[in-house]
Amino acid sequence: MFRLRLIRGGILSAALSLFVSGLVAGEPAKRPLTPQDFDGWRSLDTPVLSRDGRWLAYADMPQVDDGHLVVRELGSGRELREPVGARPPAPFPPPRAANPEDPPPARDIQIRLTSDGRFAVASTFPPRADLVAARKQKKKPDDLPKNGLLLLNLATGESVRIARVKSFQVPARGGAWVAYLKETEPAAKDAPAAEKPDEKPAEEPVAPVADQPAATPEAKPAPKTSAVAATEPTATEPAAAANKPAKKKPTYGTDLVLRDLATGAERIFPDVVEYTFARDGHTLLYTVSAQKSAANGVYAFTPGDPTEPWALLRGPGRYLKLAWDRQQTQAAFLSDRDDVAAEVPQFKAYHLIRGVRGASELKFTAPAGLVLSDKAGPAFSRDGHKLYLGLAEAAKPEPEADAALDPEDKVTADLWSWHDDYVQPMQEVRATLERNRTYRGVLDLATGTYTQLADASLPTVTLSDDGTRALGFDDRAYRRRVDYDGSYSDIYLVNPTTGERRLVLSELRGGSGNRGNPSLAWSPDGRWAAYFDAGHWHVLDTATGATRNLTNGLPVSFAREDHDTPEPVPSYSWAGWTSDSASLLAYDRFEVWRLFPAGRPAVTVTQGAG
Repeated sequence: MFRLRLIRGGILSAALSLFVSGLVAGEPAKRPLTPQDFDGWRSLDTPVLSRDGRWLAYADMPQVDDGHLVVRELGSGRELREPVGARPPAPFPPPRAANPEDPPPARDIQIRLTSDGRFAVASTFPPRADLVAARKQKKKPDDLPKNGLLLLNLATGESVRIARVKSFQVPARGGAWVAYLKETEPAAKDAPAAEKPDEKPAEEPVAPVADQPAATPEAKPAPKTSAVAATEPTATEPAAAANKPAKKKPTYGTDLVLRDLATGAERIFPDVVEYTFARDGHTLLYTVSAQKSAANGVYAFTPGDPTEPWALLRGPGRYLKLAWDRQQTQAAFLSDRDDVAAEVPQFKAYHLIRGVRGASELKFTAPAGLVLSDKAGPAFSRDGHKLYLGLAEAAKPEPEADAALDPEDKVTADLWSWHDDYVQPMQEVRATLERNRTYRGVLDLATGTYTQLADASLPTVTLSDDGTRALGFDDRAYRRRVDYDGSYSDIYLVNPTTGERRLVLSELRGGSGNRGNPSLAWSPDGRWAAYFDAGHWHVLDTATGATRNLTNGLPVSFAREDHDTPEPVPSYSWAGWTSDSASLLAYDRFEVWRLFPAGRPAVTVTQGAG
């Protein structure tokens, strides 16, 4: 019987072998993957859900070739698809950043769904065929095809395409409005020279607008409205100015178009550089830089209002860095209007209250050697009571060239030393970052008190939501270690009222190499700051400066057990703080734990179901 089983087993094995080999012989021969196969791999990017949960929008993009905007009605499964062009290749060489090993930033289309759930708005890339044709024709970068804008009616499926669009904004809760900033029109290169600036400012209103017919996919660009305009005075300046070093060439604005998506009506604001919508869609702020400097300024407009926009502040100079507070009741910006004639103009900060037709200067005394910088925009604390500003070392005028010096004798040297903080190649990579470095200070809007928090000895400072507590990061003692180890910092508690500093953590590790400061996450109330170190979750009590290990003694690991690279083991991540700041939610490999900074025992949220 045993022998028979072997025979039967041998016959069965042979039959199976013949059957399988027959199937394999009938299949086509497999081929190796090629680069063309990789190019077709697709990714689903930038998903957006409508406020009512009815629509899901995302980009369906291949590695190479044209992708699509996909909008799906989740209840019915109905799907709308529109081409959005080909994702541009990553720039080569990549732009220089703080860490040359960082990958280039992803280049994705931007997608927004209006708050009423009726329209989808998305940026578009040029079609791949157009880009290939332009490269074959060896067109200059300014002449290459530009990005555009896609407007999609979700009820009818009708779409409108607008060419040459730099950027767009949709109010978060403001209904069916979109504002978009146009590229400079190609015809502008051949246009006649602009008129000289007026000798005296024009009367208000100085930012004309024009109602325009609804755009169509085939519509030509609407004619530009006239503008009282722009830059530094030229014809009216004294002749002695000719001996001064040439100023940086001004940047002029382009057309900002405000469109009512429901009706298709548009209104154009010329010479706009920056713009920002209030979340409710009832106010649009924008800055102007025009050919005639009398029109430069910050303006406000109410969408749907037939009247002209009003100037909040205007005159020759630059107006930059518009910023709303969280409640959208006030805003701030920077301008050099009062010092525009200087060789190195100094900026001031301005404050405006929504609905008030004017802006006021925020006066404060900066520390010696520091001035308000245009490299960092103002930002409000969460409660809107404080304004954070970025200051930098005062720029010095360029020395006048020695006319008697033989150009052959001019020497440009790049000096470095073995005891520098960073090796010379990294200094070169970080040069732009260092030139644009700013140091944060805080201005109390109620009292006018200004406190400088950061400086060269404590370059990075973060603040709690209410601005009442601050943490400073000092990495100077550890910068040489980034070449072979990681980023380290000493952590200081900083008093935002007095600027007093107190060391609370030493040599806290950040990322490997030159990948930034250690990460400490503020609790919503600003009492605690959480961080992961040496395999455990910790909190820093910002009231006392004491630290506490929250996971020591728990029967699980919060550090990744499958980590296999030669660097400190990272965490399994976390879900953040609870809204009451009483606990934080951290992950082990399978479960979610609730950790209490005040000392209560930790508990599992998932209770074994993870």
